[in-house]
Amino acid sequence: MEFLDWLVIGLLSLAVLCLLFAIVCLVNWYIKSKQLQVHRKQRPPKKKPLVKRWRRTMHGINQQKRIFRKRFFILLLLGSLLIPLSFYVRYYQATTLSSGNSDALVQGYALTQEIERDLKDVSTTDNPEQLQATIYDVAARLASYGTETPDPRLSQEGKLLMKDLFERMKRLGINLSGISIEQMQDPDQNGSYLSDVERLKSSQQKVFEYFRIDESTLSAS
Repeated sequence: MEFLDWLVIGLLSLAVLCLLFAIVCLVNWYIKSKQLQVHRKQRPPKKKPLVKRWRRTMHGINQQKRIFRKRFFILLLLGSLLIPLSFYVRYYQATTLSSGNSDALVQGYALTQEIERDLKDVSTTDNPEQLQATIYDVAARLASYGTETPDPRLSQEGKLLMKDLFERMKRLGINLSGISIEQMQDPDQNGSYLSDVERLKSSQQKVFEYFRIDESTLSAS
């Protein structure tokens, strides 16, 4: 498990402990309040030494009551803060890519840009064989995205978006893995592959928007 997983577990565990101890303090606060009421209803003794003892007992019970009351509110406040904090960390996990998925997205973005340039260069290249070899290399790397899986910590929508993106990358890679020079140079075939690239880019845009990723930072890298 990653650090954030342990953080969520730790925050929730601490929140539960705080609330449990707050309940214990509440019960003790109630008990001491009742003891104080009973003690106040009793007549104070007439003898001086007993009066002092009676007052000390009253003071002790009152002090304990205040301590339990103070601890109750502190623990309740702490528990109330820790619970939403743990949910925020979990929300952050659900809407933020893991390092593995993030690396796959960055590399996939670069491969998509590269394959688009290669397909557009078909009509102007002087060496179609070399361009074909380059397309085969990129296509093989795109096809390998079939083994990529979304992080299970992501939200359902996030997982669906990443799964769709990986699937589109895999299919484009498989389709281009056996492309011939004649198919590359055929305008209709080439246009069809470029349309597949556009659909892949559209899928990438949805991922960028959902996970709040600035595409310009990927272009710069």
